[in-house]
Amino acid sequence: MHRGLVERHGVDGVPTLLRLKRSRLWLNAVKFLRLKYGEKPVFVHARPIWYQDEERLLNCTGVDTAALQQRAMIRTLISTGCRASEMAQMVIDLDIEEIIDFDGPAVKLIVPPMKNLRQEKIVTVIREEAAYDLRQWLRRRRQIFPESSYLFVTNTGKKVTVECVNMWLNTLCIYAGYGARFFSAHSFRHGFASRVIAECLAKNEDMSAAFSKLSVCGLWAPMSPKIPLLRNFLVLL
Repeated sequence: MHRGLVERHGVDGVPTLLRLKRSRLWLNAVKFLRLKYGEKPVFVHARPIWYQDEERLLNCTGVDTAALQQRAMIRTLISTGCRASEMAQMVIDLDIEEIIDFDGPAVKLIVPPMKNLRQEKIVTVIREEAAYDLRQWLRRRRQIFPESSYLFVTNTGKKVTVECVNMWLNTLCIYAGYGARFFSAHSFRHGFASRVIAECLAKNEDMSAAFSKLSVCGLWAPMSPKIPLLRNFLVLL
C-alpha cells in the first residue's frame, strides 16, 4: 500500500514507511479492522511444538468441518515447517495432490515461496495418519466454497490469516491443558526445526549437519541469521 501511495502522490507527499507505521492514525486503523473482522492480534512466545504436543492438540479437535481443517493445518505446518502466511496461499488444485508411493496413499504438498528469496517451491510428501487427515479435509474442502481456490478458508470462504490460526490454536491450547496462548502459529515452524536438530543429535551428528539440512530444505537461507537462534531450543533436548 505504501508503495502505491508513493507512486501516486510522489515521495514528498507520503511519509516514510517507518513513520507511517508509528502513526497513531495507522495503529488505530489496524486495531479497528482486526477487531471488526474478529482477528484481534495476540502476541505470544513461539514455543516449539514437539511430537507429544502435536498429539495433545489433535486429540482436542472435534469431527465437524472446522475440526477437519484444523487437523489438516496442524499436519501441514508441522510436516513442512512453513509459515502460516505461506500455508494460507496454498491453492487447492495446484499445491496439493493425492499420490500413491511405496508406503501406500500419500499427499504431496507444495509450499509457495513467500519469503524465500530463491523462489524455490518446497515439495513435501506426507504419509500415514497425517496424510489421512489431509485427504479427509481435501474431500470436505471440495464440497464447500467452490468459488474459492484456496486450500484453507475461513467460515466465509476467504483465505485464512495468521490471526485466524492463532485464534483456534489458542482454543486448542486451553482444551489441551496448556493454558491460553501457550503456542502460536510460528510454534509449528520452530517445532519443525527443533525436530530436525533433535534427529541429527540422536544420530551423533554435529550442529553443522542440522543447519545444513535446514538450509537445504529451502525453508531457511544458507546464511540466514535465524538459523543460529535455533540453538536456544537445544535446552529442551
